[in-house]
Amino acid sequence: MYFYLTGVDYKSASLSVRENIYRKRGNIADFWVSAHPGRIEALFTCNRIEIYGLAECPEEAFSCISEFSRAFPDFSRRAYFKYGKDEVFRHGLRLSCGLESQLHGELQILNQLEAWSGKESFNLALKNFWQEIIFLSKKIRIEASLNTHDDNIALLIYYDFINRRGSLGPFKVIVAGTGKIAELFARYRMPQASLSFVAHKNYVKAESLARASGGKAYTFKYLAGLLLDADIFISATSSPHYILEKNHFKDVVSKRARELYVYDLAVPRDIEPDAARMKGILLNNLEDLNGLFRRCNIEKKDRTSFASDLIENAVRERSEAVYVG
Repeated sequence: MYFYLTGVDYKSASLSVRENIYRKRGNIADFWVSAHPGRIEALFTCNRIEIYGLAECPEEAFSCISEFSRAFPDFSRRAYFKYGKDEVFRHGLRLSCGLESQLHGELQILNQLEAWSGKESFNLALKNFWQEIIFLSKKIRIEASLNTHDDNIALLIYYDFINRRGSLGPFKVIVAGTGKIAELFARYRMPQASLSFVAHKNYVKAESLARASGGKAYTFKYLAGLLLDADIFISATSSPHYILEKNHFKDVVSKRARELYVYDLAVPRDIEPDAARMKGILLNNLEDLNGLFRRCNIEKKDRTSFASDLIENAVRERSEAVYVG
């Protein structure tokens, strides 16, 4: 079998472009399912959309990609392509080791990949392929000291807020959404932070997160009131549209005596970008945080470089073993 991959991530496309592509993810998945049933698996995360495919030969893979490119030119103009088992294997290892993440070495991507490839309906050949990748990436992470939970976006934002505010005193955090990012903020809550989780649909999950972090749970209708007294607002829902527009903050700003730090971690974005123009609203999305990610990545450069070397060794050894066999 011949392996191939095409994808778009934060390095190949801007946030606005990824938003537009992400909104078409259903159409993208439907295209591959109808055109090549049982031969592809699609990966969707906040920072990437990737299609992993199987073909009988390189010519078939190139034909599949060409067909897809004609159907989704906006995707393909910004896409990267990997052809052959070694190239796809290398990319998979780099991805699962966190080397392709905005925050290098973060462990959450490995958890996402395990859950994704562990689905019962997953193509068997691709499942075996990913099981090997995940097994090796866990060994590489241990050897390169990248198997720590401390490398996560929640702690990064907590520290960013404290540094920008210039105080270690108590602060109130509102988290909209109940997914993986909300779980991180609950799990790594700082002692001085009091958390409130706002759910649009899954209130039961919000209650669970609140219990785990000593916080409180609310439905979405209470969000405007909660923002009046919050220090940080984290938005990470799966909504295809803005959950808050600029006008939603007007009443909040007029009644607040201090700045509100807003971190929009959703793709597509949850907060209308124009809200950043309002006095008293300090809005950051994933692109705005690039500088913060870069500083953290520099600090762990030795570890990630070592992991990259280990990956190249693993790809070479695997290729040689297959050749000899």
